[in-house]
Amino acid sequence: AELAAAARRKAILGGLAALGYEVREGMATAWTQNGRLIVKKPNATDYGVELAAPEDASRLQVRLVGAVNPASARDPVRDRDQEAMWCSDFGKLRELVAASGGDVLIERALAVGAQPVKTVTFDDVTAAGVAYTDVTRQRSL
Repeated sequence: AELAAAARRKAILGGLAALGYEVREGMATAWTQNGRLIVKKPNATDYGVELAAPEDASRLQVRLVGAVNPASARDPVRDRDQEAMWCSDFGKLRELVAASGGDVLIERALAVGAQPVKTVTFDDVTAAGVAYTDVTRQRSL
């Protein structure tokens, strides 16, 4: 069960890395320990993708999140545009996982803009140098 969970996390993180998201060594461990992780693209520092899963990684919840203190002002239109880009990336992620023999089954999906983008505080690096994000605050725009 542990090996299967590790393989699922590795497949998701590997796919996200292939799509240009910043994935660093130790992220899978941080994800396992914290139950959630946020990955970002280098050119989209105001947004990230939150990955949440139980210890066995049997299910995965993914969603776009926005920074509580963004470099550029956030508004519902910008949030929707970023969410649409993430949905496109998610489709590509599913293809990458399928190409490696896996499958991503969608149990529930929301339309772009159906709910406000979750706002979080991005903590960039832990003392150990492992890049992961602690979700510490949430508010609606």
